[in-house]
Amino acid sequence: MSYHLRTGLAFFLTAGLFAVCDTHHHYEGAHQHGVVTVFIAVDGPSDLTVDLRGPAESFYGFEHEPTNPEEQAAQDAALSKLRDQFTDLFIFPADSHCQVSQHEVVVEMPAADDHDHENETSAEHAEHSGEHREVHGIYAVQCQGVLEGKTLAIALTEHFTRIETVNVQLLGSREQRGFDFEGRGEIEL
Repeated sequence: MSYHLRTGLAFFLTAGLFAVCDTHHHYEGAHQHGVVTVFIAVDGPSDLTVDLRGPAESFYGFEHEPTNPEEQAAQDAALSKLRDQFTDLFIFPADSHCQVSQHEVVVEMPAADDHDHENETSAEHAEHSGEHREVHGIYAVQCQGVLEGKTLAIALTEHFTRIETVNVQLLGSREQRGFDFEGRGEIEL
């Protein structure tokens, strides 16, 4: 399956999660510092797609374009970790033998007013509009073992200390569930 087809499928599947999951979960399309959202779509007995989204500030400490070598190094290190160390961030059981078959990690600009800053005046909003970059990663994962009933550990907060809350939306083979957790979290697939 091509990457773009898989991406489109993941988008379609995860968009459906919003329609059926409880509304008490934090993700509403808002740009909220310290909160990242992970969409997981189980694609069969041994494959899944992970879609990770969050403010750039939560991953490397700022949202503007890097302005000095230190900021560039911080951005590069965070993006490299997201690209190259997926199995340290999302930990599958050893007997599942899971590997990332395709992935893409990008920094992008969300829609103009798609963020949340409580008590912000319109002048304050105008002052920093255009600086709200988000990190978006999508990963196609293939495993040798059956995933149903297995536990997936999500260790994002151990690697990115600015992340305070992880919102997970899971579309499994039989059900759709949502979770919010602080720190390391585990979910049953």
